Amino acid sequence: MDRTARPEIQYCAIALSVVVIALLIAAILPDGIFAASPPVNGARTNPLIYAGDSSEGMEGIRIPLTEKEAEGFVVPLGPANLVFAKTDIGLVGCGAFDVAALERFGYPAARVRPAEGSSIRDLDDLLAGIIAVANEPAAKRGIAPGMTGREALELL
Repeated sequence: MDRTARPEIQYCAIALSVVVIALLIAAILPDGIFAASPPVNGARTNPLIYAGDSSEGMEGIRIPLTEKEAEGFVVPLGPANLVFAKTDIGLVGCGAFDVAALERFGYPAARVRPAEGSSIRDLDDLLAGIIAVANEPAAKRGIAPGMTGREALELL
């Protein structure tokens, strides 16, 4: 096995583990477990959607949509943040998400690329970002490459 691929595999495994834990926490505790503290890793905070973050550094945010709310998360992972927002139906996430893997579970998911800059740092970037890839369950809900992260969340 090529040793240069190992850190990427480890990063993906860690990222997926963090996402699964975050989704489980969100599913078990609908009111969240987050208390106020400042944003992490340079993340900007939109006062319309900010709800606080825990001392562990995971930011839990309610995002108002037209028909319901989404819940957003910013998980610091060293020099980068793992950023995603989920509804009761599916999720929109940064480039670290493997939407094809989630498709195997029938879970609608879309991956966002930044509208400007080099990475998705926070939820503002995620909502303004451009859908790069949508899995089949997400595509069946009308999500397509080129729309914004917010537009995709509205369809979930």
